[in-house]
Amino acid sequence: MPRKVDAEQRRQAVAEAVWRVIVRDGFGAASVRAVAVEAGLSAGSLRHYFSSQSALRAYALELIDQRMEARLAKVDRGRPPRQVIEDMMWALLPLDDASREEHRVVLAYMVQARAVPEYRHTVTAMYDEALALCRQAVDRLVQAGEAVPDTDAEAAAAELSALLDGVTLQAVSFPDRMPPERLRAVVRGWLDGLAAG
Repeated sequence: MPRKVDAEQRRQAVAEAVWRVIVRDGFGAASVRAVAVEAGLSAGSLRHYFSSQSALRAYALELIDQRMEARLAKVDRGRPPRQVIEDMMWALLPLDDASREEHRVVLAYMVQARAVPEYRHTVTAMYDEALALCRQAVDRLVQAGEAVPDTDAEAAAAELSALLDGVTLQAVSFPDRMPPERLRAVVRGWLDGLAAG
């Protein structure tokens, strides 16, 4: 008897097919038909999992957010503060093929978000979560004595968020110029500067 396919696993596999189509062919190419072909399904069977192309695309973006949150949840908060902060940053950044693909997809959605409120809401929420995480990182380092006591936490969090955005864009656009080791070095250099004042 054939094994029953878990519906959520199938939805995730279809979302990953959306990502591959977007990365390879562009956002506009991610039609139900193209995604079905990429996922090895019929367009009709996709309708069992998603009611519309809009629902499919929205879920594909939300799944990236869920996966980033899952990586963050795995960070061991019991380690020394600086190590916790670095681990949190590594959970957010494109340090391997899978996370680079995710970030390429998020960038494509950011462009679309100018015209599609549903994407704008999710992209804005992701940005706000990352900014809050940067603020949490700065606060944690100040409390641990690993940043100068009079640090302007709001300004430092905005700087760190902008730095993460910049290295992310470079890492997904020019991975040979911003490989993982250089990306980590840039972030560590900024954190060292926060400690040195």
